Amino acid sequence: MLENVLAAVQKGNWWAVASAMVVVSVWAIRTYVGSRYAWLRSDPAGVLLAFLASLAGLLFTSLMAGSGMSVAMLVIAAKVAFGAIGGYSAVRKGVAPLWHWLAVKAGMLPPSGS
Repeated sequence: MLENVLAAVQKGNWWAVASAMVVVSVWAIRTYVGSRYAWLRSDPAGVLLAFLASLAGLLFTSLMAGSGMSVAMLVIAAKVAFGAIGGYSAVRKGVAPLWHWLAVKAGMLPPSGS
């Protein structure tokens, strides 16, 4: 099964799913470990964690599939990391504030500051 996942990622079909998994792992690390290590809650740490999580996912998948590393796979890991960073930023800075504003306007949440 992991051979199929690796082949799909290499063909570009699963990078968005891999990016979402990186976002969740970085969020978990920053949420649960960031309380002990404040630096993990910073933006540079988030970027570094995204690249490390992407690389770790690549290594795990390639080792479990019995495949070796290649430059093409490292490019895929970078693509996944950039997708995760961009996706997280879009949700955090764009979608979440818009969702909150709409929820306040609909009366589902109290206005901020009250």
